[in-house]
Amino acid sequence: YTTVGATASPATGIPAPTCGNYSTGDVWFTVTVPAGGAINFDSQIGTLVDGAMAVYTAPSCSSTTGWNLIGCDDNSSPNGNMPSLGLSGLTPGTVLYIRFWGIANGSNSASGAFGICVSTPPTNDDPCNAQPLTISTTGCTYAQGSNLNSTNTTGVPVPGCGLYGGQDVWFSAVVPSTGSLVLQSQAGSMANGAMAVYSGGCSSLSLVTCNDDYAGGGTMPGMTVSNLTPGSTVYIRMWSYGNAGNGT
Repeated sequence: YTTVGATASPATGIPAPTCGNYSTGDVWFTVTVPAGGAINFDSQIGTLVDGAMAVYTAPSCSSTTGWNLIGCDDNSSPNGNMPSLGLSGLTPGTVLYIRFWGIANGSNSASGAFGICVSTPPTNDDPCNAQPLTISTTGCTYAQGSNLNSTNTTGVPVPGCGLYGGQDVWFSAVVPSTGSLVLQSQAGSMANGAMAVYSGGCSSLSLVTCNDDYAGGGTMPGMTVSNLTPGSTVYIRMWSYGNAGNGT
């Protein structure tokens, strides 16, 4: 798409964006919130190399009242100085209005071509939808996972390792009678990961431990966790080191 020739939208009833120094022409998109209530937006450079986006809800596109700004970003995409947003807890079936504009930056023009996409996060994007892991007593059997399109989990203690920057997925395991678990991971398209283990309920978690480089070598995480309560459930948070190189 392009912002070339775009004009500024009327200010009447539409809250001004809280990011991206909005002062110029914008273009608009819509999307309907899917069943899971979570949705991700990302963008890529074209001839426009510095963009921003804001997301709204509204009674209708022509309404002059009832507009709500629910997200704004200008530099979170891995694709240069472009916007990326992950939103959750939305009402399925709601229409979202996405405002996109360019930012003049030095010799860079505020107008140009760009790419935009929308996706849904993995089903195990949050602790209460964690993917259960089967515990083996005869060796490690790897479950396949991916943090692509996942979102940042809020309201959970910060991991404390692995330069956590968001885009995590969750797994769970029931502690065996020994009270100990050995956790290992292997690289896929993600080659440098980190993990943290939490105890408690899925909506009220406490950090147990965190690792980003398994003692066996490499840059994927692994650890032995002991003194856990047999029969309790632990939650394993997995992400890419520094929120770079997300993948499988």
